[in-house]
Amino acid sequence: PVSKPNITAECLNGSIRLSCFSSQGSAVTYSWETLPPCGDDSCVHLGATVEIHPSSESTAHTCTAQNPVSRATSDPIDLGVCSTQQPPGGRRVPLLCAVIPSVFFAGLIIVLYM
Repeated sequence: PVSKPNITAECLNGSIRLSCFSSQGSAVTYSWETLPPCGDDSCVHLGATVEIHPSSESTAHTCTAQNPVSRATSDPIDLGVCSTQQPPGGRRVPLLCAVIPSVFFAGLIIVLYM
């Protein structure tokens, strides 16, 4: 039987990549569904990975893993997960570019005048 799948989210520039993985089972296929269900197949995506461009409405998604023996569905993941994260590095990069040379030159001056 397949195990309950886990979802990982990768926050990209303007979109979210969701990946689904079930640790048990062979010949596993994956599908995604939006919550609440939209009532037709346009809300179902096939494959272990899906890239989503979130709309203004916050929706959740579930992943279903299935094989000929069994089927299991993940806990829902809310697409708002990416709106609460800071961009990687944030404002630290420009700050480090200014601080590192300053520390280097201050150390050099101290060594030269000792």
